[in-house]
Amino acid sequence: MICLLYLEISAPVEGVVGKRTDMTCDISSNRRDDSVYMVLWFRGDESIPIYSLDVRGKHFSAAKHWSADVPFGKRGHFQTTSEPARLIVEPVKVEDQGVYRCRVDFRNSPSRESRLNLTVIVPPQEPQIFEHTGMNVRGEVGPYREGSTIELTCIVRDGAAVVKSQQLVPPCARNAPYSPYMPYLPSTVLGIVVSRIHEASWNE
Repeated sequence: MICLLYLEISAPVEGVVGKRTDMTCDISSNRRDDSVYMVLWFRGDESIPIYSLDVRGKHFSAAKHWSADVPFGKRGHFQTTSEPARLIVEPVKVEDQGVYRCRVDFRNSPSRESRLNLTVIVPPQEPQIFEHTGMNVRGEVGPYREGSTIELTCIVRDGAAVVKSQQLVPPCARNAPYSPYMPYLPSTVLGIVVSRIHEASWNE
């Protein structure tokens, strides 16, 4: 017996921690006399599936779904009513990041396998601003004497690790998500107080 398997190129997928992400899998066939038997999801190069949809001898509405406790458990569900079909994971966790394979076994056509590379994004927490003494500054800073040097450091962290900081002037940006594996890079800004109303000329 010769077993044929069609492979498709990996597709990038992004998910945000705590949110929903969809990993699509084309389960359609070019043959009218064909139908899906099984849909199997694997992680990486593992040979044991982490999710399965058993349609053998059943209608799609009565297909049997199974999800392994690791990695998704009840967080994973394969939706066949959308085109293409998709494995929905909600909520996404950091440890879900990795490569996944979806294999579709047909009644008459060769099996088809597609790969997806899931990148999990961790949004940064509120920016923290510190004075040179190490004190966390909230709201206004100062007062300072005229001619004195102001040194402020801005750090942005996520829930697991320090990810990245942004330039303080303009204010720390917090609308862009970052990977939890980005290096720690604090940003320090120096300013010279030039008037009593705290106008300053900023130099990085």
